[in-house]
Amino acid sequence: MKSLREKSNKGRISTLFSKLKSVKNIEIIIAAVLAFVAILLYFGISFSGSRKSTVGAASVSASSSMSTDEKRLAETISRIEGVGECTTFIKIGANKEAVGVIVVAEGANDVKKRVEIIRCVEIATGVTVDKIQVYQMENGG
Repeated sequence: MKSLREKSNKGRISTLFSKLKSVKNIEIIIAAVLAFVAILLYFGISFSGSRKSTVGAASVSASSSMSTDEKRLAETISRIEGVGECTTFIKIGANKEAVGVIVVAEGANDVKKRVEIIRCVEIATGVTVDKIQVYQMENGG
């Protein structure tokens, strides 16, 4: 019995391969399908990972899951001279107040800009300096 199944499966596989070989431009079709799947995966991961982050003034998203405070803070930081594009994340505590802030921005590798960003966040949110983290944006954006 086992050998009959193996022969039947081998026959089906060889028939499938012969049909695929007869299709013109199969490489292009396969490449297009793989590219489409890759694009879907990329955007699916990107959107699911952006639960509470926002992008600065250059490209603020209209997603309803982003808070107004995060958008306003990112826009304000991005307007600081030499900073450029910015993303923010505001951690809200149980009493609905900001308890921590993460900023990822262009120009944050400059110490002076980093201090300006921290001051801006401190004033805008009331979060103490020890609860603010600023990081350089990778590849300039």
